[in-house]
Amino acid sequence: MNSKIKNIIESKSDYKLFLKNNRGAALLIIEANWSGICKIMEPIVEKLENQFADRIRFITVKSELSMLFKLNYDSDVLPKFLFFNQDKIVDQVFGTASLNLLEEKMNALLKDSSKNNMFNLK
Repeated sequence: MNSKIKNIIESKSDYKLFLKNNRGAALLIIEANWSGICKIMEPIVEKLENQFADRIRFITVKSELSMLFKLNYDSDVLPKFLFFNQDKIVDQVFGTASLNLLEEKMNALLKDSSKNNMFNLK
């Protein structure tokens, strides 16, 4: 599912660094190359990236690290879309979801993140 997503978490320390330094809106996607549902969601993720990449950080977790996050997030379903405002998860979606639902969640995330004094992705 790594269409344009350049931010890839490859270790637990990368994840801790992300949590420490994230100052605005971010979408963390936990996915696996072997997951059919992840492949189905690829076009939707690409549309979201095209629409929101200038305002929301898109980050993905390599599939081999999914087990690390399984302990932290309560679902075996992939992909996992975790919506972060700074270092806190404010929403989540597991598995398949419509473009409209994810757009609504992204817009809500932007509204929530806009209240941050340090919110600025540029």
